[in-house]
Amino acid sequence: MPALSEAQQKQFRDEGYCILERVIPEDLLALLRDECQGFIDAKNAEMDRLGTDTVGISHRHKRYFIANCLKQRPVLADFMFSEIMAEICRATLGDEAYLFHDQYVVKGGEGGMKFAWHQ
Repeated sequence: MPALSEAQQKQFRDEGYCILERVIPEDLLALLRDECQGFIDAKNAEMDRLGTDTVGISHRHKRYFIANCLKQRPVLADFMFSEIMAEICRATLGDEAYLFHDQYVVKGGEGGMKFAWHQ
């Protein structure tokens, strides 16, 4: 079964987004979660070292923005260049796609902060 249905591909073309439920295999999802937690822990340690709860636009336990993750953790290539991501890129962007920017954006579950919709 393809990662994106025809309806999802059409929605992406027409509206610029579509929701993909449960398309990431469990092993890759576990990798993403583990790596994300490591980045959050490092950001919290940086905040501790600086004696603050804010570094840039990251706010402790509320939201985190962590960029260039692949450069820091090459194991993320297992997901970013996986067949499922290639399939999603082909279905939404076409046969040629380039990784320009990678970033974790994490909003706190209960005490998150506003984060405007954008692409």
